[in-house]
Amino acid sequence: MTNTTDRHLIKKFLRNELTKEEKILFTARKEDTSFLEALENEMIAVQSRQELKKKLQGIGADHKKQKTTTPKRFAPIGIAASVILLLGAIFFFNQDVNNQELFDDYYTSYPNIYSQKGTSDDDKTLFEKTMILYDAKQYPLAQQNFETINSERELTDGEQFYYGITLLEVNNTKTALAQFKNMTNTASPLYKDAQWYLGLCYVQENDVDKAKIVLTELQKIVGKNKQEEIKTILNQL
Repeated sequence: MTNTTDRHLIKKFLRNELTKEEKILFTARKEDTSFLEALENEMIAVQSRQELKKKLQGIGADHKKQKTTTPKRFAPIGIAASVILLLGAIFFFNQDVNNQELFDDYYTSYPNIYSQKGTSDDDKTLFEKTMILYDAKQYPLAQQNFETINSERELTDGEQFYYGITLLEVNNTKTALAQFKNMTNTASPLYKDAQWYLGLCYVQENDVDKAKIVLTELQKIVGKNKQEEIKTILNQL
């Protein structure tokens, strides 16, 4: 990896703009001394720029006089403090990557349980047409249909559930999480599955405490195989 690529990776990290693939690359460099030194130097530079910006914002009306004044040299943060910041950043960064990997390992889309055999195209409801799109993995179009239904009336449990899955498929985890969270009817045949996806949403959002609460409660009401699966996730959070 070139220095230019290193700088690009570091700058994107500090702006919290890394893609999933770039996060993996970043984590792989955590024991590379030259890369860590470059990251430390950039962290120092960022802090100095922030201090400079604050100083400039406080400049008075006498602009010309201030322009001719030699700027004060800002002392970089101490090496010990920098290393602590660096290690802290890597710790939380690694947690983010691990939780994303955990989500990817356990997430699968849910099969369509609504049979449409014997129904002509003209007689299909918008939800039935949406589920055809869902089966065809045309998730953006399915999302549009779900939003149209939701604009006209309240979604049923089934519609809300598949809307949530569709949102996960288009990487809209926050809105998907809200759909599963709103499915509070314990008598619904999809309630347990909704809680499973809700827990995974919290994992992906790095909300470990809420993920543990949801998955621990779910563990009490599911079968043995799912209990073991949940236990594995909880041990890795």
